[in-house]
Amino acid sequence: MIALNTGMSSGKEIMTSQKHLHNQCEKIWSDVNQVHTDLSKLKPLGTLSSAESQILEVSKAKEKQLAGELHVLKNTPLEAYPVDTNTLRVLLQEELETSTAQLQQTLDVIQAQRKELEEELNRERSLLEQHKQVHQSLVQKLEAAKDASQEQHDSDRSLRELTRKRQRAVEIQQELMRNLAKFATLHFPLPSTADVNKASKRRRSSTESDDEQHRYISLLEILEILMNKCTDDEPDPYITLDESFWPPYVELLLRCGIALRHPQACQRIKLVPFHL
Repeated sequence: MIALNTGMSSGKEIMTSQKHLHNQCEKIWSDVNQVHTDLSKLKPLGTLSSAESQILEVSKAKEKQLAGELHVLKNTPLEAYPVDTNTLRVLLQEELETSTAQLQQTLDVIQAQRKELEEELNRERSLLEQHKQVHQSLVQKLEAAKDASQEQHDSDRSLRELTRKRQRAVEIQQELMRNLAKFATLHFPLPSTADVNKASKRRRSSTESDDEQHRYISLLEILEILMNKCTDDEPDPYITLDESFWPPYVELLLRCGIALRHPQACQRIKLVPFHL
């Protein structure tokens, strides 16, 4: 009898709560309608400000939500829990087990999604690390390319500078050779017959007599032969004197330190290597 009274009391409390909720919904619905009516009276819709329009939209949304809840309450029959305690316990246990099973399924789905997200995160981290390595490699290659470009630029500049200096040296050499040719031609021309006879008289007692028609080469030609021999790749820089070399010119070169005689062969001379 006590259990029956308890079940009936619980059913009455549920009905009372639902009725109270229904009354609250009716009151809120009435308040919303009243607010809507007041807003319509205060200002036309076309003149509402932005903030007021937003408030009106929110109110309309709440109105639709409350209307839906009210419709559900009106069309949902009232369910009374059974008055038997054991039956109520079994029913609640079934609902609890159902909820637990649903939650367990939800947990399994969430854990599976979490595992997939963790795997995706690991893949993204791996890709990020690879991208960092590629980026670092590209940065190093870019720096190397910049250094190579700078080195190439410096090398080209050095090559241009060397080419300019070489051209300048060639010009200076040509100028010196022209001046040398002018000087040697002017001051040391080919020996005349008188010079040959004069030199022959001095050397008649110690050397063979010279023929007046003997042909000698000029001092300039002697210098050219010595310079060409000095700059050749051959290891022997000496030249052998023959009858075409006028002895006074040879002695002049030796006395002035322009040429050197071979230490073991007096008929061989070489140009002093001023360039070394």
